Amino acid sequence: MEIGFLELAKVTVLVENTVYKRDLLAEHGLSLFIEVVTEKDDKFIFLFDAGQTAVPIINNVRSLEIPLEKIEYIVISHGHYDHTGGLTAVLEHIPHTVKVIGHEYMFEDKIYREKSGKIRKIGVPFKKDDFDKMNARFIPIREPMVLTEGVGLITEIPVRYSFEINPKFITVLKNGKEVPTHIEDIALILNLKKRGALVITGCGHAGILNTIYYAKEVFNLKRIYGIMGGFHMINANKRRIDITISELEKNEISVIYPMHCTGPDAIRALKDKYRKGKVVDSSVGSVIEYK
Repeated sequence: MEIGFLELAKVTVLVENTVYKRDLLAEHGLSLFIEVVTEKDDKFIFLFDAGQTAVPIINNVRSLEIPLEKIEYIVISHGHYDHTGGLTAVLEHIPHTVKVIGHEYMFEDKIYREKSGKIRKIGVPFKKDDFDKMNARFIPIREPMVLTEGVGLITEIPVRYSFEINPKFITVLKNGKEVPTHIEDIALILNLKKRGALVITGCGHAGILNTIYYAKEVFNLKRIYGIMGGFHMINANKRRIDITISELEKNEISVIYPMHCTGPDAIRALKDKYRKGKVVDSSVGSVIEYK
């Protein structure tokens, strides 16, 4: 699939687990405000995920002077509460109809099944019927797509490294059938003309290694310059962390922005052991820009 190229990409961290700047708020969640300029000099502005609750994302939008009114699309990486809970508040602050892209299973029930057998509900904190009454149009996907020139989405990511998948995260369909939640992960690819691709994940339930290899395959990427977002390695053991670092080095990733659910042990190991590039802390208010 041809993806095209971007001349510029700018990512502002709206919601993340950490904050070090005055007047901004953090929470367990993720939201990124993304502005790109295509090779044809077209501008495209959208949101990737919407955090867990309304207060932090709206506070940060105001403090950072983010022009929500320019957003035409919102991409939701997966249907968990910490990536969708602020969506209704965001939509209330946009005067026009917004296209919300998510996996077909986004509004299906999501659970986490603990070893004890206890079940926690972790899905979207509002119903599809409520969403349908908002100023938005849901666009369900189940396969890769090009959002605009230089911007791609992948989903239903094949499992190449099974150790990246946590089977405790489950999606329960309306007919009662249970499927692994990782299949609905949507990852974002920003293909920078002068650097290579930047791959962005929400929680990365499909696994960061599975994701980068599938992104390469789908969009015929010559190089992945960087990775960004939650990599869901918060409970990863040493073996998984070491293999991940080795594979990232093999792919010659130049820059890594670990956020949200990557986990302190994995981030520490990346900083200590990764030798092919740099590992950058990115908290609420961080701005990452590439030309």
